[in-house]
Amino acid sequence: MRGLLKNNFYSALESLKLFSGFLLLFAAALVLTGNAALLFGFAAAAAPGFALLSLAGLRKEAGSKWGRHKLAFPVRRSEIVDSFYATHAAFCLLGVLVTALATALTVFLHGNHYFDLGLRDALTLITGGGVIAVFAGAVFCPLFYRFGAEKTEALIVISFAGAVGFGMLLAWVINLMNGFQRIDDLRYYMSLLLVWAVTAAMFFLSSRLANAVFKRAEY
Repeated sequence: MRGLLKNNFYSALESLKLFSGFLLLFAAALVLTGNAALLFGFAAAAAPGFALLSLAGLRKEAGSKWGRHKLAFPVRRSEIVDSFYATHAAFCLLGVLVTALATALTVFLHGNHYFDLGLRDALTLITGGGVIAVFAGAVFCPLFYRFGAEKTEALIVISFAGAVGFGMLLAWVINLMNGFQRIDDLRYYMSLLLVWAVTAAMFFLSSRLANAVFKRAEY
C-alpha cells in the first residue's frame, strides 16, 4: 500500500507544484489586500483544486508504465482502489487546511468584516469547498474504473457537476430539516456534523462500489 500511495503522489507531483505556486500567489494577494471577493474565490478554488489534481493524477498514473503493468505485481485490486481513495482524502484535507489557514490570516490581519455570524459563517465557507472536493472523488472513481482512463476529462466534468449538485441538495435538506429558519449554535454544529457524516458515508460507499467495479473489470 505504501508503494501505491507514493506512486499516486508522484503522479500528481508536477501539477501539485504548479497549483501550489498559483495558490501561494493567490493567498498572498488575499492576505495583503483583505479583499472579500478574493477570500471567497480562494475558498472555492483551494479544496476543489487539490481534488482535481488527485483525479487527474489517477489518469496520468493509469497511462504510465507502472499503471499498465501493476496488476501483474503482487498487489490486490482492492489495495489499488483504496490507495486512490486515501490519496484523494489527503488532497481534500490539504485543501481544507489551506483554506482555513488563509481565512484565519486574512481575518486576523484585516478584522472580521466578512462573516455576519462569525465562526459559523467561516466554517460554512471552508466546509463548502471541502464537501465538493470529497464528493467529486466519490462520483469520479467508480465511473473511472467502469469507463476507463480515456473518458477522464468527461468524467471529471460530470463528477464536479454532480458534486456541486449533491452539495446543494444536501444543504437544501439540512435547511428543510431546520424549517428554513435561522438556527442557534447547537443546531448549527449538529447540522455541520451531519453534513460531514453524510459526506464520509458517501465516500466510503463509493469506495466499496469502486472496488466491486474494479474487481469485475478486464485488463
